[in-house]
Amino acid sequence: VPPGFELVYVLSSGIDMVIEDTAMAPSFEVTAIGSYTIHTLVYDPITLDLGTIVFGETTGGEVDALLIQGGGTICGSLDVVGAPVEVLDCTPTNDECTNAIELPINALIDCPANVVDGDNSFATEETGNTPGCAVTTASFADVWYTFDSAANTEVTLVVDPLDLVDWGVSISDACTGGNELYCAVSPSEPIVITTTENSTYWIRVFSNLQSAPGGPFALCLSGATPTSVCEGGEVATTEAETAVNICQDGSTDVVDMSTTSTSSENYAYVITDETNIIVNLLAGNSMDFNALALGTYRVWGISYTGDLENATPGTLATEVTSTGTCLELSSTYVLVNVEICSGINARDDVSWSIFPNPTSGDINVRYAGAAGSAVIELLDMDGRLVMQQRAAVAMGQLLSLSGAGLSSGLYVIRLTTTNGVETVRLTVR
Repeated sequence: VPPGFELVYVLSSGIDMVIEDTAMAPSFEVTAIGSYTIHTLVYDPITLDLGTIVFGETTGGEVDALLIQGGGTICGSLDVVGAPVEVLDCTPTNDECTNAIELPINALIDCPANVVDGDNSFATEETGNTPGCAVTTASFADVWYTFDSAANTEVTLVVDPLDLVDWGVSISDACTGGNELYCAVSPSEPIVITTTENSTYWIRVFSNLQSAPGGPFALCLSGATPTSVCEGGEVATTEAETAVNICQDGSTDVVDMSTTSTSSENYAYVITDETNIIVNLLAGNSMDFNALALGTYRVWGISYTGDLENATPGTLATEVTSTGTCLELSSTYVLVNVEICSGINARDDVSWSIFPNPTSGDINVRYAGAAGSAVIELLDMDGRLVMQQRAAVAMGQLLSLSGAGLSSGLYVIRLTTTNGVETVRLTVR
C-alpha cells in the first residue's frame, strides 16, 4: 500500500459482483444464501470517493472501470477475482414435519444397535407448532421423524443425545393440529408409547436455543412387530461428488459410492449407460472404473427386499423387480465419464473461472487476466469442437455461453489469449 493510499475490503454478491458492503477487515456478516466474493481495494481517497458506491447497486465492474487496470484513469488496485464464498442452505431435509424422515420399527433386541443418526444443528422451529413441555425466549431447533405402527400397539423409542444440551422429544398423532401424546425435556429413560395399529405418528427432537445450539444425536425405534423403510435416497461418491472423470490409463481408479437412504433393507448400486441400460451390478459400494470401456455411465442405488430380478446387463434399470415388497431406485445418480487421457491438464493458476460447475444450463465465464481478445472453445472429451466464441475481454468481465442442447457428460473449455492457452473441465448434467 503506497503512502497516501488506503486498503479496504469489499463484499460483492452474485455473478454481477454487486457491492454489498465495505470494511477495514476481511470479515462480513451475511443473512442470505448465495454467491459472495471478498475483494481487496487499494485506493487514494483523493481520487476515488467510496461514498459514491451505492450498496446493493454499484458493481465491482463499475469500480474497476474507473481504475487504470480496468481502462479508466484512476490509480488504484482492485482484486477482481477475490476470495469466493458460497453461502449454502444447511437446513436439514426434515426441518419441517411435512418432510419427516420415516423410521423403521426394529425388533426389540436390535435397539440401540440399529440407531439412525440425526442432527438439528441448522434446524429451525416449526412455525406455530411448538413443543408443549418446554418454553424458550429464543426459539427451538427441531427436526422431524415419522413411523407407521403397523401391527404394533406399543413402541419404544431410545434417544442418545450425544452432546446435546437442553434438548427434548415430543410425539404426536398428526403433523400439525394433532394430539401431543408425549413430551419431555432431556428424557433419560427409553420412551414407551401406546399406539393404534396401522397408524402414523410423528417424532420431534428439539433443542432450546435459549441455552445451547443443536447438534448430532441418534435414535432407535423398536416394537414387537418390526417394519421396514424402502427408500432409494440420493447417490454420490464418498467425497460428495456427483460427477467423476476417469482416465483410462491402466492404473486403478476405484470410486466409492454412498447414499442418503435410511432404508433398513438391502441396498445395491447399479451401473447403466446414458440410456439407463444396465452395464453392471456392483458387489459392494465400490468399483475400479478403469476396467470399463470408454463412455459415459450412471451409477444408481436400489433399495430392495428379497432378491433382485432382471438386474442383468442389457436390461433397463426401470425394469428391475424384486421378490420382496420393497423396490425403489435412487432419485439421483453419479455421472462417470471414462475417457482416453487427452494430455490437456487443468491448471491451478488460470486467469479465469467458470460457474456453475456442474451445470445444466448456461455457462458463465469470469475473466481475470489482462485486457485483449480471446477465443473460447467448448470441446467434448473426444476433442471435437462443440462451440466457439470470440470476444474482447477485460479484467473482471463476465461472459455467458449457452448450454442449451448439450448432452450430459464432461467437456473441456479452452481459452486462448495472447497470454497462451488455458483449459478447465466442465461437467454438464
